[in-house]
Amino acid sequence: MFISNQGLQILIEFLNLNYDENKDLIMLAVDSVLVIYDDQTNLQIPAEDLSVILTRMGLLENLVQVLPKLVSNTENSTNGAEQASAEKFLEKAFDVIQLLLNGNQEVKVRFCSEQVLNKNIMLIVQNSINDPGHLTPVIVKRFIKFMQLVTQSPATYKVSLLNLTIYL
Repeated sequence: MFISNQGLQILIEFLNLNYDENKDLIMLAVDSVLVIYDDQTNLQIPAEDLSVILTRMGLLENLVQVLPKLVSNTENSTNGAEQASAEKFLEKAFDVIQLLLNGNQEVKVRFCSEQVLNKNIMLIVQNSINDPGHLTPVIVKRFIKFMQLVTQSPATYKVSLLNLTIYL
């Protein structure tokens, strides 16, 4: 019922909201996607198909647009509890991207697009390396995992490595 009533599309649209004003809704959307992946046996949708559906609906692009704000929020938190919460949420966002990348070649090709890889992921990694903070190991570790998943597909192997060499 959730899917048939456009529930997935609404969750994805939450990611387009102003981050500063709607942080809770954005966190709710990411948490809900993780719950959907955890409960996919009841949905009777294979994880790979779910990744394709969510990617076609724009989840990957929208989530990647939110990542710089999440990194900034985590790095700039002054309160210890707030920082721990922000870091946990950043990890959840990375988990969603990793779940999507476990999908088929179509998802990996979209990840390698200029909008996702060049303008967002690589920029976050580059900023993290140029201005190291406590999140640098987390970001670099996740980036390496993402690239490992992407380069498993022949169609995205060359594209991802070409995009990577641009920044090295």
